[in-house]
Amino acid sequence: AFSDKYKASWFIKASPLSKPGPLLVGALKSILLRFFIPIYILLAVFIISFWGLKTIDDCLFGLLGISLFLIIAALLAFRKIPFSESWANMNKGTNFANSMLVLIIGSFLGLLHYLIVNQFILMLGLAGVFIVLIYFIYRSYLRLDWRFIS
Repeated sequence: AFSDKYKASWFIKASPLSKPGPLLVGALKSILLRFFIPIYILLAVFIISFWGLKTIDDCLFGLLGISLFLIIAALLAFRKIPFSESWANMNKGTNFANSMLVLIIGSFLGLLHYLIVNQFILMLGLAGVFIVLIYFIYRSYLRLDWRFIS
């Protein structure tokens, strides 16, 4: 959401979009594809080459868990038009509650993965649950209305 030229984001608010959801989902997808996925693939290749093929399920479960975490974080904390805020507003602390909730969710997902690391069937079932949750949260993020955007 932060940029040196944040005043140039007026054209997004003036655009004929009925809902900002598609714009925000597009921004989230571009961040995931540009920054997250390449690094995750490198880490997964390193993990699999170092610990063997038995870690493929952990890497896939981790990918789903992190994807779920990121879409929840985006839905809760990052409800801003891309490039619409000054860098000076970044450290104002207005999103403390959302940040703490995101931290708790991330910690819970990490603990969950740690607890079921050697239980393939349980991991597979939770991966299915994660896919369903990602789908429904994605759909709700897509339907986000202008009144929820700051």
